[in-house]
Amino acid sequence: MMDVSVDDVISRIDRDELVRFTLEICTIDSPVGHEMAVAERLEDWFEREGFSHAFKRALTIESLHQAACVYARTALTICG
Repeated sequence: MMDVSVDDVISRIDRDELVRFTLEICTIDSPVGHEMAVAERLEDWFEREGFSHAFKRALTIESLHQAACVYARTALTICG
């Protein structure tokens, strides 16, 4: 396991990409109870970003749905 600090992780975040991705997620039609499109987009992002096979295996549709709900609430706060 790598020893990486929170500051190291934060320093690697591309802020412009984070804003772009957040705005993209905000534009997906996903009323409460219908967040599957956001979950699918998050799954695509995990795949594109090269998350490990073990990590992807641990993901389920339910966990992606939950992640989409959390992301949607957070994005709503950010996007207003």
